[in-house]
Amino acid sequence: TDSHYIYSSLSLLYLRANEIGIIEARVTQILDENEHAMASYATMISSLTGKRATLLFSLFVLVATVVQYDLLKISHHQLESKDGHVPIEENSRGLKEYLQRLRDAADELRSEQRMLQGEDEKDDTDGEKKEGRSPMEIARIRRAHFGIIFPEAEKMPLHLRNTMDSLHSNDIAFFWHIPKTGGKLMRVIMGNCFGLRRAEMLKEPASLEFVTDIVVNVDTQTPQGIADAHDMQLIDSGMVDMISSPHSISAAALFTPYHPGRAFTIMQHPVVTAVSKFAERKRIRPTLRKMSLAEYAVQDYYPDNWMVRQLTGTIPGDELTEDHLHRAKNMLLAKFFVGIADQMEETVRQLRLYYEWITPQGQETCVRDMVRGTWPGEDDDWEPYKLPKRGGNEWNIVAEREKWDIELYYLGLEMFSKQNLMLNAIQHALEPQSFW
Repeated sequence: TDSHYIYSSLSLLYLRANEIGIIEARVTQILDENEHAMASYATMISSLTGKRATLLFSLFVLVATVVQYDLLKISHHQLESKDGHVPIEENSRGLKEYLQRLRDAADELRSEQRMLQGEDEKDDTDGEKKEGRSPMEIARIRRAHFGIIFPEAEKMPLHLRNTMDSLHSNDIAFFWHIPKTGGKLMRVIMGNCFGLRRAEMLKEPASLEFVTDIVVNVDTQTPQGIADAHDMQLIDSGMVDMISSPHSISAAALFTPYHPGRAFTIMQHPVVTAVSKFAERKRIRPTLRKMSLAEYAVQDYYPDNWMVRQLTGTIPGDELTEDHLHRAKNMLLAKFFVGIADQMEETVRQLRLYYEWITPQGQETCVRDMVRGTWPGEDDDWEPYKLPKRGGNEWNIVAEREKWDIELYYLGLEMFSKQNLMLNAIQHALEPQSFW
């Protein structure tokens, strides 16, 4: 695309920019980028057509009227448009990072455009939007909480196996990590006790290389990290046996027909989780230190019902209903094997049988040692806290805010009990003695 053509096109569309008040928040961010970022963005949006192109061009013209025209110059040996993508030379690491952020902005605008046109299905977020929220803000919140990429079938991810499907050699374990439930301990157990290779970024930048014997240097904990892992084709690389992520729906998009995911999670009572999260937030946010748990739980910004919101893609602040709970229960029943945080040894016993993990010789007591606290490490999910009295005023206030997650947790307890009955028969047939 010729820079003169871009500039003239943008000039013609200048008046359209006034119709889109939602784009002003993007101006400061784009101005912070250099000329390569501007050129990358121009090249990318030039491949789009129709209303989407108008929306993106309008954003760009608002920026282009502020910066100098020479920022729009495009070096064709650095950027070459092909099928809507902009390949970057291998040594242009910084340029690639700029481009990725701009692509992210375009993703938000595409999502926003669908919202404005009423094309998003009602059950994508459901509930009533908070008064005063712009579509741009809603898109930003969705990205922060649920991710950048999503599977082909968001309601019931296509490449996550159903819980009762038979195990295949190409299945990849997917640990949906619910915060403050011992996630680091579980990852260490999977690696140290069973030798499972996992993705975890230990140094910058992310790359498909082993930084330890069992850790590939790729981030699957953040929305951007998941998007990068998708671009790297992490799952089909054959380098990992499991991935862990708090983003249940977005991370499910990493799995493929060649390497489907087989998911599990570890749950604990939502009030216990809320107390632990509050203890952590008070440590990093001094303004909360004078506030009691009950006072915190009634605030508008209190992050309620995290599990149900994750499984249904419902942003914080949107009202939850019985329909959301029903959808979350269906997802949990169909796709997730469930462990319980305060029964970790039994949880790992069930997982070992379910996934047919092999205990290496000499590691027979590995799980017991780690769960009971004799392993050389510390679970950084843990924060010191004191639980309120069960059934007391403070407990009940939090429980009311977490009512949907509590219902989901009760389902998880039922599933855990039924799994025990099913797997006991399998273990009795395969292993007359416990593997501990």
